[in-house]
Amino acid sequence: MTATSSFLGFGNITPKTHLGQSVTMMVCLIGIPVTMLALKSAGDLVECSIQLLIIKLEAGLFKTGTSKHLKAKVFFVTNILIVVLLLSLTAFSLHMENWSLLQSLYVWYTTFTTVGFGDFIPTESMTLKAANGEVPQHQVTLFGIFFSIPIFTGLSLVSCLLSIIVDSMDNLRDFVDRYDNCFPRLFAFLSRLFSCRKRLNCGVKVDENHAQTDTEPEAGLEQNS
Repeated sequence: MTATSSFLGFGNITPKTHLGQSVTMMVCLIGIPVTMLALKSAGDLVECSIQLLIIKLEAGLFKTGTSKHLKAKVFFVTNILIVVLLLSLTAFSLHMENWSLLQSLYVWYTTFTTVGFGDFIPTESMTLKAANGEVPQHQVTLFGIFFSIPIFTGLSLVSCLLSIIVDSMDNLRDFVDRYDNCFPRLFAFLSRLFSCRKRLNCGVKVDENHAQTDTEPEAGLEQNS
């Protein structure tokens, strides 16, 4: 239920009966919105924490009162944290699950992006050991709880990253809207400017024509004299 409500849906455990399928739908109906709100709140908390950390570091190291381009810096730090967490869990899975490097990276990448194909499960080896009686069942439960912490951390970081991207898109949209509003004014100004130039050019041509008509009688009088 937890994997389904958190959009992971690995698919290794599925409801078989009609009752189980009905309960799953009801739980998802409530659990998915609650999980979305929780991840959104966790992402906002991560973003505020990183912003505060950046401001404190810049104030202590560079003695700056205000921090510029704070969203871009938070975006950069969040990407670094996601990569560090991804590589750390990949190295851990190499040791625990005996997967290859590509397989471990693939599993955690699909987990953090909430794809969850289900072909590889992070706790698969421990579950098999419990089924064979090599480890007690409570150890598998503790192992699953331990793995839920980095999963929730990774999903919170991804939520923070998506929130920053959405805010940036909103700012870009506002920027484009402002310039779209400015373009008609600019076109109107240019049209007025060109119309004024045309009128000025017409006025100059009219003055030249009047000057030519004034000089022609004078030239005729001089020839007569």
